[in-house]
Order: sequence, then C-alpha cells, then structure tokens
Amino acid sequence: AGVPYEGLGLTIYKEIYQLLPGHYMYVTKEKSKINQTRWYDIRDKIKVKNTNDYATNVQIFKDIFMDACSIRMRSDVPLASALSGGLDSSSVYSMVHYLSQQGETNERQAVQYKKAITATFPNTPMDEREYAEIVANKWGKENWVCVESDLKDPVKEIEKTTSLFDAVSGAAMNSISKIYEGVRNEGVIVSLDGHGVDEMLYGYRYMLDKLFYHYLKYGVLDKANSIKEALVNLYKVEDRAAAASRFDKLMKETAIQQKSFKTKIKKWLKPYRGLDSVKLSEVDTAPSNQLYDFSTFPYEEQILLNDFFIDSLPTFLRDFDRASMQHSVEVRMPFMDYRLVEFCFSLPLEQKLDKGFTKRILRDAMKGIVPDEIIDRTFKIGISSPLLDWFKGELKEYIIDQLHSEEMKVCLAELGFLTPSHYLTKLNTKQLSTKEASDIWFALNLKLIG
Repeated sequence: AGVPYEGLGLTIYKEIYQLLPGHYMYVTKEKSKINQTRWYDIRDKIKVKNTNDYATNVQIFKDIFMDACSIRMRSDVPLASALSGGLDSSSVYSMVHYLSQQGETNERQAVQYKKAITATFPNTPMDEREYAEIVANKWGKENWVCVESDLKDPVKEIEKTTSLFDAVSGAAMNSISKIYEGVRNEGVIVSLDGHGVDEMLYGYRYMLDKLFYHYLKYGVLDKANSIKEALVNLYKVEDRAAAASRFDKLMKETAIQQKSFKTKIKKWLKPYRGLDSVKLSEVDTAPSNQLYDFSTFPYEEQILLNDFFIDSLPTFLRDFDRASMQHSVEVRMPFMDYRLVEFCFSLPLEQKLDKGFTKRILRDAMKGIVPDEIIDRTFKIGISSPLLDWFKGELKEYIIDQLHSEEMKVCLAELGFLTPSHYLTKLNTKQLSTKEASDIWFALNLKLIG
C-alpha cells in the first residue's frame, strides 16, 4: 500500500516486473538479465517552455483536443462515452457531439457514437447524476443511459471482481467495473473516457495543498495567497468558509514570523524554487536503465510530473484498464494524446491554475461546448467505491467475519496496519473512519488475490 508499483515497473510479486511506458526491451536466451531501455523522455519534450499568450494557447489546446477526440472516433464497432458529470468526461462527450454538429467526420467513423453511460451511486456522497443529466440534456437525453452501482450480491460481486483484478488497489473495482458492464450491456465495445487531465492541470485538492504549504514554508506569501482561492473552491460549499479562515490564519502567522531578522536571513539563503522536492520512492531493483526523476524541476512542475508519470495516474489507468477488460470494453483517452500531454506540461503555472480555478485552460477551451454549470463547477467527487458506507451497511457482517480470520490478521500485519481487534472495535462502536475502512480494504484485497 502506498508504493507506486505501476510507475516504477514493479508488481506485488517478487522478481516479476512490468515493461514500462516509453521503453523497449531485448530478450535473448544468452542473457540472464533483461534490461529495459527508455526511448521516450518527457523531460526532453518540455525543455523549451511555452511563451505564447493565453488566448493563443487556449485555441491550440482546443484544436489538439478536437483532433484527439476525432481520431479516437474511428471504429468498426459502436462506441460511447463514460460520463460521470465531472468536467473531464463532460468535455470528451461534449466534444464528440460538437464535432458531429460541425460536420467533422473521418474515415471509418463509428456508426453509433452518441451514447453516454453514467454509473450512479444512489444515497451516497459519490452520486453525480444531477451533473451528468445537465450534459445529457444538452446533447439529447435519448442518448443517455444510467446504471445504478448498487451491489445486488455484495460479497459475491466484490470477491469476483477482486480475484479477476489480480492486484492491490485503494478501492474495490466494483464501482468502475459497473460502468463498463453498463457500456457492454448497451452493445458498446469502445468507451471514450476523460482520464489524465487532472494530473496535468492540478485537478486534485491534495496537489494544491502541497503547493500552498510549499509556498508557506518558504515565505512566498503572494504565491500562497494566489493558490488559496482555487484550493478553497475544491472544498464542499459548506466547508469553504472554515477552510479559508484556516488558510488565512496560517498566512498571517507566517507573515509575523517573517519579521524576525533570523527568518529573513534564512529566506535569503534558501530561495523557495526547487527546494523540498517530491521524493521518488526508493526501489531495490530498477527495471529500467533510466527511471524518471523530476527532482531538478521546479516544485510546481514536480507535483504534476510525479503524479502523471510515477504515482497516481499509472495506477489509475491500470485499474480502469482491468475493470473495462473484465467486460471486454476498449477504453480510449483523448486527453492522453501525446501532443496534448507535451503541450500541457510546457505551459506556465498561471495557465493551468488561476482566478480560483484548476484546469483553467480546459475550462476556457470548452466554453460554449460544455454547459456553464459544469465549466464553473469546482468541487470534485471522482469515481471510487464508497467503502465506508458499504462497511457500515450491507458489508458489515462480511467484514466482521473477515477480520476474525487468521489470513486477514496476516495481511494487516504484512501491510503494517493495526490488529483486527482495533478495526472490530471501531466497526462495532460506529466510529470507523475513512482511513480505517481503506486499511481494511487493502488487507482484504490482498487476501482475496492471495
């Protein structure tokens, strides 16, 4: 748990490695050691920074994204879009319809491509149906299909999808798998999805947290203050005032500390740029001749580069790939087009994150195409499994039984978590936290694939 296996070419099995993206590998019977060699390096592609004005870059982004969607609509079988209601999936689905509206077609375009499939999570905080419906209404409600992600046979479904998954993930695959089950049930073979853009354009709150506290640490209060508005907007509406108050207090305390001579000297000796680098996880065996190391980049860029190429995105893509393949559905991702990736990583910070918004350039590029309610929405839910709700509800007895097993005790210990009795007490006293539910899931996941 916590190790970015996918981005480092590792697996949960000893002496079994993965072929990393952007690498080639020669295998001969004469050599016992297999070496992977990097042929694609994003660091070479973004050495020259983009100096265009913002309006020009918005148009370039839109043009590349249009073509990225267009070429992925080539298909001999029906395709659809997995529509969550968030900005990213709404952008892909809306662009598909926009291209059709403009008469932009290509050879071998799928005959059926206008459907959207939405997985809903009734009575949980993860249900985004109302936002997906706004997008569906714009492009034709008759094309929209909703799939409820409730568990009809919770134990059987979780055990089946997890054993097929054959890896350790931070959430049960059921929620993701249900999307593609719905896609396949509609006779659709290819799904156009919105993955990848969060990791390029500061889509997650934890990224802004890192950036805010980094600027605070090195006393760059003007930059911390510029991040604060977008960071606050990523909270639920009812939590924003308290979050803003907390951040303001931290900045005020930092400003007071800065007045001391000692702090001024320290700041002069240690400029904030490039310090406090994001650490690359240490690995015993590097399956590559050149694992990515972004520690020479400014901290603002390291956050995105590490997430996209090493930490979260490789794992996220693995999860969606395996969930879709359980139902024989091919996933295509326009935002992962190499031209768009290289373009986004060359942009200055303020074109990605500014005026209280993350993913700024995407929002501006999609104005007039994606409904304004989605463009202006800042709180992000995302697709995941409501583990805490399940463990407190329909899966409670199953989890209690599992925590009494010797295998779960071993798995919890193997992962460095607490003893089963701790989690049992929390479950029985209705005090189980989201973190503790995640601990239980990691251990159960390990047990089910063991």
